[in-house]
Amino acid sequence: LGIVTATAFHGSGAGLTGIIANFEQDAQGNLVAGDDAGAAKDADTCFNIMIGCKAGCTLDAGDNNVFLGCESGKTVTSGNSNVFIGDKIAYFPGCTVIGDCNIAIGCLPGGRLTSGCGNVLMGTRAGMCVSSGTENIFLGSSAGGGEIVTGDYNVAIGKHAGIDLVSGDYNLFLGSCAGCNSTGSYNVSIGHSAIVPDKTGSCQLTIGVNGNQWITGNGNFNVGIGTTDPD
Repeated sequence: LGIVTATAFHGSGAGLTGIIANFEQDAQGNLVAGDDAGAAKDADTCFNIMIGCKAGCTLDAGDNNVFLGCESGKTVTSGNSNVFIGDKIAYFPGCTVIGDCNIAIGCLPGGRLTSGCGNVLMGTRAGMCVSSGTENIFLGSSAGGGEIVTGDYNVAIGKHAGIDLVSGDYNLFLGSCAGCNSTGSYNVSIGHSAIVPDKTGSCQLTIGVNGNQWITGNGNFNVGIGTTDPD
């Protein structure tokens, strides 16, 4: 006699044992999987996806969130429409997340988020210390602040770009370590390790590499080539 092997099952699968026959949302439209994932959800926690160990485990009021990964969205309680994909996003002890519409992808981005909204954080530790900051875009490993960030509307792209940011607003840093010394606002640094002449100043422009400038602009809106003092 030969061996008969079943390659497909038809029907509901209700009679099968040793497998998970289905994966369905709950009464509030939440889809949950993983140890302690969605552990605090209740009747007003709706339309969330929480997959991974402790993913969204303190969420008890927020809606329309997507948390994928171990401890992803761990400290989110009432935030809405956040998308966190990766390991330990919004997880730091003591940081209760109530912010909305944040996107974080990678390992440890947005670890200290609290009330910040509309941030885009991508890369290992990108925006790791963004707390109440809003509408920031930090792309790259450790981009966008090594201290608690409360500033708004900053763009930092590149490894360690804008890593000294705290309360500064409306800055643009492009390149690895670009603007890595800046704590002011309205600064523009372009190039690897392009740093502004005045660390705490605002309205400055630097285009260069390794701390050397081809073009510099200062707070008086004067521009110089090959000088750090365009006045």
